[in-house]
Amino acid sequence: MITDIFKGFGYVFSGFSLITQRGIRPFVVVPLLINILLFAGGVWLAKANWITG
Repeated sequence: MITDIFKGFGYVFSGFSLITQRGIRPFVVVPLLINILLFAGGVWLAKANWITG
């Protein structure tokens, strides 16, 4: 199980190495930005509901 966690981190770093490749860059950056926005919005919503809830 611990080795799976380290494998996962390895995949993250190999994904970041794809950003340096020109033809693949949009397919890495755009989903990454979408995920960042979705997670930030989810955290903001959860925090807003927790405070007012």
